[in-house]
Amino acid sequence: MLSELSALRYNYRYEYKKLRYQVPGVLTHDFFVKVCVSFKNLQQVSREHFEQILEWSSNEQRCHVTGIIHFTKLLKTDWWKQPGISLIAYPECVTDNYKSRKTQQHVLELAEL
Repeated sequence: MLSELSALRYNYRYEYKKLRYQVPGVLTHDFFVKVCVSFKNLQQVSREHFEQILEWSSNEQRCHVTGIIHFTKLLKTDWWKQPGISLIAYPECVTDNYKSRKTQQHVLELAEL
């Protein structure tokens, strides 16, 4: 209360300085998503959709793949919307760290050749 009275005495204006100086956010599709895909047979999902496959399992009824997909690939294709295919995105996205790891991996592969 005393601080309020003091502020009024000196004609202090209340404002949110962060709002004035903050850079607005930019929306992008340039990120990777960790997903789990379930499908009936191996012909339904190509491994080319994935940047990296982390886990693969199959039995007589279903196949399951956990992997990393670039978000733009999901937007531009509809293979994951087909009947019999389920796609579940993990809550955490894989960001630039994945890009740098992938680039480092590629450089190491080239060095071995």
